Amino acid sequence: MKILLIADIHANYEALQTVLKVPHDRAICLGDIVDYGPDPDRCIDLLRMKEIPVIRGNHDNAVAFKVDCQCGYKYKHLSIATREYTWEILDRDRIEYLQKLPC
Repeated sequence: MKILLIADIHANYEALQTVLKVPHDRAICLGDIVDYGPDPDRCIDLLRMKEIPVIRGNHDNAVAFKVDCQCGYKYKHLSIATREYTWEILDRDRIEYLQKLPC
């Protein structure tokens, strides 16, 4: 069985689509679907449509619960800069999806 582990998507829909083309029997996402990139909604929708299990990452948690991302100093400013955009893009259903992900 080929298991595809994906993580740190950070709202990069094109990259997510590309990596999902890698031959696999099952995919699992280790979190960080959102923050930084332009398409958090499309990434969430694709993972949900393909019924890929997801573990809530620190950026998913930060967006879902409006808390600090606990990321390193080097990238924290990027997370803060894109957070408002992410909240504008995600509707209530997608925010609740992030909130319900297991950690």
